[in-house]
Amino acid sequence: MHTRALVAAAAAALTSLSCGREAEQPPSERSPGPRPNVVTVVVSDYSFQAPDSVPAGLTMIQALMRGEVPHHVNIVKLDSSKTAADYVNALTPGAPPPAWATAVGGPNPTENGTTANAMLVLEPGNYALICFVDIPEGMPHFMRGMFKDLKVYARPDTTASDTATAVAAAAPVELPTADVTMRLVDYDFPMENVRAGLVTFRVENTAPQDHEVLIVQLHGETTIEQALRWMESPQGAQPFTMLGGIAPIAPGQVNNFSVNLRRGRYGLICFVPDTGDGRPHFLHGMMKEIEVS
Repeated sequence: MHTRALVAAAAAALTSLSCGREAEQPPSERSPGPRPNVVTVVVSDYSFQAPDSVPAGLTMIQALMRGEVPHHVNIVKLDSSKTAADYVNALTPGAPPPAWATAVGGPNPTENGTTANAMLVLEPGNYALICFVDIPEGMPHFMRGMFKDLKVYARPDTTASDTATAVAAAAPVELPTADVTMRLVDYDFPMENVRAGLVTFRVENTAPQDHEVLIVQLHGETTIEQALRWMESPQGAQPFTMLGGIAPIAPGQVNNFSVNLRRGRYGLICFVPDTGDGRPHFLHGMMKEIEVS
């Protein structure tokens, strides 16, 4: 989820454009292959508690949301000489992120006391965990110190005793099979119909710029526009439940995430600023209501 400032700037335009349940733990892999390395990140106000280093390969990020305000775990791959502090210092309001940083996904916000998840393939190198959310004061959380270095190291070479083992060890790591494939484009979330239950989404960014997906369960007759206006100026009961999704990912990146969906109405939203005019992508139409049957 990107900044409240973007939502505030767009609040007036929204008028013309016309769930507190835990995101379930991900299901077991549905296709043969290596089991993921599970990395637990405790997300609080305003810090990440996470390992300093993890092995490369298939990785499940489990984000335990323990903050009073929303947060996400945006994972950014850095050039080998860079640190999370270097990345934060290079961020300039209204300007694109530095060219030596690549957004590779991670879990988007769920409600306090719940767990969000994202599965991805991490290559060896330096990474930053960072939160761009700025609710409630309008200050991005990384400016409060909510960022952390993560080192991803190469696993030791596997000694193969036979040709078959050697071929298997050399094969590229693939994400497990998903129930639904969602392709992020400018400016939509094309995918097949979704049925209720524990659903694993494969999220592929096929667009020429970064995108994300936040999934919310809409309460009653609440629309996405009303949900966004509430985010900009919270008054009364929250009319939606955040269920996670995938934080911004660069073109060509792929993540999986799993969530337990009941029958009902849901919203998909992208808050990433457009590379052309800087407006959040939902103002370009990248917000969508779906019906889960």
